[in-house]
Amino acid sequence: LQYHSRAPGGRFARQGPAGDMLVSTSLHTADAKARKAKQRQRLVLTFVALLLVGLCNKVFIKLMTFPLYNYPVFVNLMSSFIYIPTSFAYIIPMMYFGRVSKAERNIPQLVFFTMGALDALAGIMQLFATNFIKSGSLLILLSQSSIPITMVISRFTLNTRYTRAQCAGALIVLVGIVVILLPTFRPNADADACHSLSCS
Repeated sequence: LQYHSRAPGGRFARQGPAGDMLVSTSLHTADAKARKAKQRQRLVLTFVALLLVGLCNKVFIKLMTFPLYNYPVFVNLMSSFIYIPTSFAYIIPMMYFGRVSKAERNIPQLVFFTMGALDALAGIMQLFATNFIKSGSLLILLSQSSIPITMVISRFTLNTRYTRAQCAGALIVLVGIVVILLPTFRPNADADACHSLSCS
C-alpha cells in the first residue's frame, strides 16, 4: 500500500514500502557516485604524486653523478645498499598486517631471484648511462624505450594484445627517440653529439 502526505512547502511525499525502496535506491546511487568521484580524485592525486616522485628521482640521480662522476660503481653499490633495507621496511610490516597473502609468499624464490637479477642489470646500465649522457631529454626517452620493447617481447612470448591507445603511446615514444637522435646522423654530428654525450 502507498499513500501520500503533504510535506513542508506544499509538496506531496510518497510513503510506504515502494516509497522507502525508491528513497533507498536513490541514496545507494548517490553513494556509489560519491565513491566513484573519490576514487577518481584519489587516482589523479596518485598519478600526480607518482609523476613528481619519478621526476625527482631522475633529477637527483643526475645531480648525484656530478660530484661522483668518476665513481659510477660506488654509486650503484650505494643505491643498492639503500634500496634493500628500505624495501624490507615496507614488506615486513605488510606481511605482519596480512597485506601479503599466503599464495604470494608461496611464490618460488627463483622467480624473485630472476626479477632481482634483471632489475639489478637494468639499474647498472641505467646508472652508467646517467653518468655519461649529459642530455636530460635523451635520458628520459631512452629509459622510456623499455615500453615499446616490452610490448614487442610480450606480444611474441605471451601473445599479449594491446589497444590502439597503448600502441599510439609506444609509437610516440619511438618518434621522440628518433627526433632526439636524428641530429647525430648529420654530417656535423660529432660537434652536436658533445651536447648530448660526454666528450672526453
